[in-house]
Amino acid sequence: MIVQSAYIDFLKYSLEGNLPLPKSAKEIDWRLMMLWAKKQAIVGIIYGGILNVGKSLDIPFNILMEWIGYTHQIEIRNRQINKKIGEVCNQYRRDGFRNCILKGQGVALYYPNPLLRTPGDIDIWLEGGRDKVMEYVTEKYGNLLERYHHVELEMENDIEVEIHFTPSYMHSPRSNKRLQKWFDSNKEQFENLVTLSDCETKVAVPTKEFNTVYLLEHIYRHLFSEGIGLRQVIDYYYLLRSSTKLEIRKEKLEMTLKSLGLWKFSGALMWVLHEQFGLKKDYLIAEPNAREGKFLWNEIMIGGNFGQYDMRLRAHQNEGFLRRNVRMAVRNMRFVSHYPEEALSEPIFRISHYLWRKKNGLK
Repeated sequence: MIVQSAYIDFLKYSLEGNLPLPKSAKEIDWRLMMLWAKKQAIVGIIYGGILNVGKSLDIPFNILMEWIGYTHQIEIRNRQINKKIGEVCNQYRRDGFRNCILKGQGVALYYPNPLLRTPGDIDIWLEGGRDKVMEYVTEKYGNLLERYHHVELEMENDIEVEIHFTPSYMHSPRSNKRLQKWFDSNKEQFENLVTLSDCETKVAVPTKEFNTVYLLEHIYRHLFSEGIGLRQVIDYYYLLRSSTKLEIRKEKLEMTLKSLGLWKFSGALMWVLHEQFGLKKDYLIAEPNAREGKFLWNEIMIGGNFGQYDMRLRAHQNEGFLRRNVRMAVRNMRFVSHYPEEALSEPIFRISHYLWRKKNGLK
């Protein structure tokens, strides 16, 4: 995979900013590079590397213009979302709910240029628990699509908002119980205020200490439910790079990750960050695990952003409940030898959650 290796070399150059231009950059077909960057939702990150190089790269003019235009749209979208975040956070706080922006725009603050990160939805955690939040949401918006950990609504400019009762979950009942307890004991996130560009008020985002666990768990969960891409991994890269000394003792962090069943996966992710992105060992939170890291890297390269490009066992049009669950069960069989408890718990969680929604008359 010489071409893909050249892409990764240039991505590493784009992330670090102070590395010499890799020789493999001469091998890059920039049209294909653009398609690959879109697949992984990292167009803006690569464009940052292009800016560092200047005119010495032989990029066709029309492709360069396309890259500039696409990156400009990313910046506009980030500004729209940041503005909307200020509005919704103020609204929910006025209505009596402390709140915190998860992932997304808060994580972008770790980046050298936050506006170059491809944005997604607005994920906002409201304090109060499912019953209290759902009573409020139903009264304010009517019936919405309710999931285990959030409800979904759409605002102007097609900005989607996910209102969380809890930041995340795990499929294993034992791990999930411990995770929810950990969230309950870390509610200082609601008062960790920061400033976002184009946002007229300060908003709360998780601390680095919280994100070190939460973002890792989020990547892990999506590995089973959809798939993950480079954008999520780069988020974690910049989180670890953002401080020479994490605001958490490594002994405490190791104990937390082990209790949540995330320790082996943390070794896999550290291998990816160290071997593929060149993150120095001083920043790593665990010893790199080569076997698990290579497996994870293969999943990332195949699946793209949230697994949208994974052609293995793709969903069929108008797929029914039974067929989807069989497909997902077959898909997750490849994880059993790596993470057996979570992989074997996933289909049980998925079916029980479906039955819970049917029982409660939910969509």
